[in-house]
Amino acid sequence: MTARILRIELRRSTAPWVAVLVVALGAALFYLTTSRDGWWIALAVQERSMLLLLWPLALGAGAWQGRRERRERMEELISSTPLPQWRRVLPTAVAMAIGAVAGYLGTFSAGTGRTLPYATYFSTGTVPVVAVGAVSMITAVWLGLAVGSRYPSTLTPTLLGVAAVAVQVGIRGVAGAGDTSRVGLLLPTMFGGPADSSMEFAVLTARTNLSQVVWLAAVAATGFLLFAAASRRGRLAAILPAVIGAAAALPLQPGSEDAYEPDRDAIARVCTPDTPLVCVPRAHENALNSLRGPARQALALLSATLPNAPTSVAEEYRQPHRSERQTVLVQPLRVSAGEFTDPPEDILWYLLDGAGTRLCDALDLVAEEQLDRYLTARQVAAAWLLGHLPANPPGPAPLSPATEPALRTLRGLPAGEQRARVAALREAELTCRPGDRLEILTGPNGPR
Repeated sequence: MTARILRIELRRSTAPWVAVLVVALGAALFYLTTSRDGWWIALAVQERSMLLLLWPLALGAGAWQGRRERRERMEELISSTPLPQWRRVLPTAVAMAIGAVAGYLGTFSAGTGRTLPYATYFSTGTVPVVAVGAVSMITAVWLGLAVGSRYPSTLTPTLLGVAAVAVQVGIRGVAGAGDTSRVGLLLPTMFGGPADSSMEFAVLTARTNLSQVVWLAAVAATGFLLFAAASRRGRLAAILPAVIGAAAALPLQPGSEDAYEPDRDAIARVCTPDTPLVCVPRAHENALNSLRGPARQALALLSATLPNAPTSVAEEYRQPHRSERQTVLVQPLRVSAGEFTDPPEDILWYLLDGAGTRLCDALDLVAEEQLDRYLTARQVAAAWLLGHLPANPPGPAPLSPATEPALRTLRGLPAGEQRARVAALREAELTCRPGDRLEILTGPNGPR
C-alpha cells in the first residue's frame, strides 16, 4: 500500500462521509443529552453509550463501501489484477478505519464545548474509554466491509444497521440496562456504571479496558480477513481471530462489581484556604464556592448550641459506616455548570440533619416499624438547630407528621435540657449506638 493510493481512497471512498455523518449524529446527541457537569470521564462514557447508534452507522457505511465493486460492475476487472486480494483491499480498509476513528474523535471534540468551561479535573481513565470506543468503530467498518462485499445488495447496509441496534438493545434488555456483566462488557456500548452511580469518582479497571480492546481488535481482524479472503478456506480461517479473542477476553472480564474502581485523584479532598475548612472531592472542585456559604452557616449553628461541635464540612463520595466527630459529612451532590444544583437552604438542611451526622444503618439499630421514629428524630434535631421547621425539607424521607409535635415537645423543655438532649442524639449517631432516638429528644427519661 502506497501513500498515494491511500490518499485516493480517502478522497473517493465513503471514508470522509463516515467521519462527517458520525460527527453530525454524535454532536446532535451530545447537544440534546449532555449535562454541563465538567467531567471528562462522564463525557467519554456518554459517547460510548452513543455507540448504540454510532456503531450501526459505521457498520452500515462499511457495508455500503464493501459493495462498491459490485455496484460499479468492476468485479471481474479487479479480480484479474496480479495483486493478492489482501493487498488490493488494504487501502480501502485503512481509509475507512481512518474515517471512522476521525468521526469518533470528532464527536468527542464536539462534546467538549459543554464540558470544558466547567472542567477542573481530567481523569486519566478518560483516555482508555475513548481509545476502546475508537477501536470499536474500526471493528464496525471492517465488519461492514466484509458483509457488504459478500452480500452486495442495496438493502444490506440498512438491514445490517437495524440488526446491530436490535442486537444491542436485545442483549441489554435481557441483561439489564445497567448491566456490566461479561456479556454486557463485550458490547461496544457502555450503559453500566459504578454501583453508586457516581461516574465522576470512578474509572474502568485496567482489566475491563484490556478485555474490551482484545475482543474488539479480534473481531476487527476477523472482519478484515473476511473482506480480504479470496476463497472459502480463507473465509473459514478468518473466523479464527474472533474465536481466539473471545477465549482470551472472557477470562479477563471482571464481574459487575469489579468493572469500576475509585479514581483516587478524583476523590481526594480539596479544601478552602481559610478556616473553618470546607472540602469537596477534586472532581467537584469547581463547585466548592457554592458549598462554602451553607457549610459555614451550619458550623456556626452547631458551635453556638452544642459542646464539642464539628469544625469542618466535607462532601464525601462514599458514606462511611460512622460519622466523623470533627467533620460534618455530606453525601455527593449533583453539580451542573460549576455549581451544586441543590439550593443553599437544602444543603444547609442536609448538613444539620441528625445534628450534623450521617445516617447510620438504621435497620441495625431499630426494628423496621420504628424506622419512622428514627428519621423523625433526625428531622427534629435539624429543625431545632435551624430554628424552624421547613415546609418541605429535603432528605431521605418526607416530613413525618410526628416531627412538628415532637419539635414542640422538645422546645417546651428548659433551654439547658434541650441542648443536652440534642447533644445526646448527636453522640448516639456518631457512635451508631442502638436505641430510640426520638426517646432521647422527647422521652421522659432523656438526658437532662
